[in-house]
Amino acid sequence: IYFWWQGRCLARRERRHDVCAQPFGINTPDVFSFIFNIMAVVAKQRGHVDAYSAGLVANLMSGVVTIAVVPIGNWVKNHFPKPALFSALAGIAITFLAFGPFLNMYSTPFVSLVPTFVLLLLLFAKVELPGKCPAIIFQWVLSIAMGWLARLIGGSIGAQFAATTFAEWQAQDSGFHLPSLAVRGLYQGFEVGLQYASVWLPLAVVAVAEIIINVSITHDVGKDPFSLRETLVVNSATSFAGTLLGTPFPAVTFIGHPTFKELGGRTGYSLLQGVVLFLLAMFGGFTLLLTFIPQQAFYPM
Repeated sequence: IYFWWQGRCLARRERRHDVCAQPFGINTPDVFSFIFNIMAVVAKQRGHVDAYSAGLVANLMSGVVTIAVVPIGNWVKNHFPKPALFSALAGIAITFLAFGPFLNMYSTPFVSLVPTFVLLLLLFAKVELPGKCPAIIFQWVLSIAMGWLARLIGGSIGAQFAATTFAEWQAQDSGFHLPSLAVRGLYQGFEVGLQYASVWLPLAVVAVAEIIINVSITHDVGKDPFSLRETLVVNSATSFAGTLLGTPFPAVTFIGHPTFKELGGRTGYSLLQGVVLFLLAMFGGFTLLLTFIPQQAFYPM
């Protein structure tokens, strides 16, 4: 929601109507690394509670590293060669964002791979769908339809797409769920969490490089000159707030702003995304979605 407001402020300041908000969301590479290289290790040694607390500390320290770079962020942006910053981003994207979903797509080709080929054809051929429907939405609907078709077919194909039943969701996750403060867990995790600085410190540095290069891209390619200092502060603040509310996983500014803008995205999508995700989290909506949508439909996205 903040990045929607940031985009609106830039649009008013420059008297433009084509400003696109910066993409923002969960830092997927950090999620995998925190789970497998910190929390899973601590869970085996000291139990699940300490593992969760160590994850909270890792998230908090990621925010500390980000806020520490704020005074020198613009200097790094202007003096460091962009290919050096891009290398970290490219390595993370290939290793964590592409490789896993790519393998999963080939393991479920009926639902994932066929719609992906359709999506690529639509994007590269620049086909305009009826009602200006985005190609990614068409691919998603196609994946869902094929997943439900697989369920109806049954057998070994349909068994891959079994999801949580509505009754299970109603019994376990329905209702209103407010987040609770995790101060005690954070305090208990400092001793063990700081021992894994060799994991969270390099990842935090890579995240900062990602933020810097993404802001550069929004200016050079997307023609939206957002403040790097402000973006770093907001990224850090979300890590602090998320840690206090109990999440061990940081969020980060995403790559892809020029693509969002080319596809027609402006600032409203960021507000809509924030509101929808908030409501889904508060009411257990993510589990509900998986009762109707095969998980494999998300892989191409």
